[in-house]
Amino acid sequence: APARDIVKEMAKVPPVREFELGEVERGPFESSVIVTVTPESGAPLVYRVTLAREGVGWKVTGIDNEWRSTGG
Repeated sequence: APARDIVKEMAKVPPVREFELGEVERGPFESSVIVTVTPESGAPLVYRVTLAREGVGWKVTGIDNEWRSTGG
């Protein structure tokens, strides 16, 4: 995904009071993590952040809402 798409998606995340890392799916070339974000006001939001191997590190390649996983 182009970098500007990630920036655009990250801009949708509200000001954060706290966050919590959840389920991690690890792969040799792509991994993902569930992140629960608690905004300064409102209910917690759940996102799946996808990362791709880049050299010896990782690069964020996607951020998708996982709101259906909160049961509501």
